[in-house]
Amino acid sequence: MPKYQPKYQSRFKKHYQNMIRANRYSKQDFQAVEDQLLSGQPVAEKYDDHVIKSRKPQRALFIKGSWLLIYEVTDDTVRFLDTGRHGEI
Repeated sequence: MPKYQPKYQSRFKKHYQNMIRANRYSKQDFQAVEDQLLSGQPVAEKYDDHVIKSRKPQRALFIKGSWLLIYEVTDDTVRFLDTGRHGEI
């Protein structure tokens, strides 16, 4: 059972669909990261998970290549705030 509940901001939903429709990346790539975040497990080093200095407590990680995910963890929720290529966000 997941430790955290997901909440998807409308901006995230729109940008996620654009990424998938453009065939840039696959849903499986995102699903692997999402599963780690929701389970409360530490995120693998390959994703370069880090705090966004100017937007604390928001965090960012690279799902694959330049595909960036911006999210925030609260007591029982992971809020998926935005996603896209690094230069687009």
